[in-house]
Amino acid sequence: VDREAVKPAIPHITILNRDQESSGRSILNAEDLAEAIQEKFGRGTNGNSPLAATVEVVSHMDEWTFAQQFVKVSHTDILISPHGAQLTSLFLLPKCSSVLEIFGRGYYVPEFYGSLAASSGVRYQSLYTGGGDNSTSESKGNMTAELDYWMKSFETRSVARLFPICAPIDVIVDKVGEEIQLWNERMKDAKERC
Repeated sequence: VDREAVKPAIPHITILNRDQESSGRSILNAEDLAEAIQEKFGRGTNGNSPLAATVEVVSHMDEWTFAQQFVKVSHTDILISPHGAQLTSLFLLPKCSSVLEIFGRGYYVPEFYGSLAASSGVRYQSLYTGGGDNSTSESKGNMTAELDYWMKSFETRSVARLFPICAPIDVIVDKVGEEIQLWNERMKDAKERC
């Protein structure tokens, strides 16, 4: 089915997770996150609400063929993923899609895949889940101190990259709501062929 010819009525959200045992940086509560998103935005919950969406968790995509990966990513409107090589597929996202890259404690390099998203025409957000939520000057200081420590050398960065992620579900659900609303606006805009 040609995605450009058949426009989806509601956005599809994919949580693209990593395997904790082999690579670290997995979202430990990915299933809980998916349930929270489904509960708030699922079709059965919201009916015909403009904030309805579908959601799924995908793990072990590195074991799939390129064709399987292509189909999955090209049918995703909002991609949620921890930082990692699986995000190299974000150039396959359809026009008007978005990506939320999640970073664990001690590791934060949003410019890495943020620049790929920008050159691919994909909306990009990053979320740091370590010490500090950026909402106050004190928490910003905690985040800065934490990153200064873990990002100071190759050795410490290598350790920090292995930390699993406990995603802040409420924060991500709020961001997903914003992205669904933006997706709906872009889909209505006849000038953009989403």
